[in-house]
Amino acid sequence: MTSLSTELIHSTEVAGYLARIADIPFDADGALHFGCLLNLAQEPDGALWWWQFAAGAGSATAAYCLHLFHLVRGELRDSDHWAGQALNLDTDIHLTAPTPWGQRRPESPSGALREAVERLKVEELDGAQFHHPDHRLADEIEELADAC
Repeated sequence: MTSLSTELIHSTEVAGYLARIADIPFDADGALHFGCLLNLAQEPDGALWWWQFAAGAGSATAAYCLHLFHLVRGELRDSDHWAGQALNLDTDIHLTAPTPWGQRRPESPSGALREAVERLKVEELDGAQFHHPDHRLADEIEELADAC
């Protein structure tokens, strides 16, 4: 899940997606990429919310992220559900190759990424924190992605 999130955050369109989700909070591509950023910043509940939104809006990649999210947690029924959803939405999902054993990414996010996420506006929804993306984050994403 970290490899896929990292790949999506390093895409050339990520700044545009994050800027769009800051203006239009119902943009599926922005929600997918913002969820990946939150995942990398170790905000799993926030990532989960945004991925669910994007998957509900038809993003097969977000559904695949949810499959991986639940698989890592050992929630096999939910994992199977999201794998099925991903395949129903698109059978040509771009998957990231697993990171070789000797080249694992660090488990902790960069300080800059954590700080950027910590300064975002946060609301409480059903007991979970809901982060709001902003334009500053979109403007800084290239430097933040380089730190991941």
